Amino acid sequence: MLSGMLEISKMSSNMVKSRTVILFGREDLLARAIEIFLSNKKEWEVIRISDKHSEKVLIREVDKANPDVVILCQGDSIGQNDLPWRLMQSHPEIKVITIGLENNVMGIYNKKMVLVREVPDLLTVIDS
Repeated sequence: MLSGMLEISKMSSNMVKSRTVILFGREDLLARAIEIFLSNKKEWEVIRISDKHSEKVLIREVDKANPDVVILCQGDSIGQNDLPWRLMQSHPEIKVITIGLENNVMGIYNKKMVLVREVPDLLTVIDS
């Protein structure tokens, strides 16, 4: 079962979560900061999947959770693989965001690029 392999952010019983984001990628400061930041917003449920797991695990979880947003925290390979495209093909209703530390640019699929200056820039992209 995936529950042993995934770290799912806890939500208190009095909070109503209306939107789901799956955060997939490296276990670095950026991914942890995004996870903490979104977990503290009442309306978001955050499902964290480490890149130690295969992309097949990510796709199974996307099928199961039907998230609103998938954030791919990538390193030097950002934009060099076809995972965003495959996710958009199989789940056209979700927003896929790629983000990395090296250039402060997020890729928002379909092919939109946004310069990240501050944390609210990320929230604007996720919430829109």
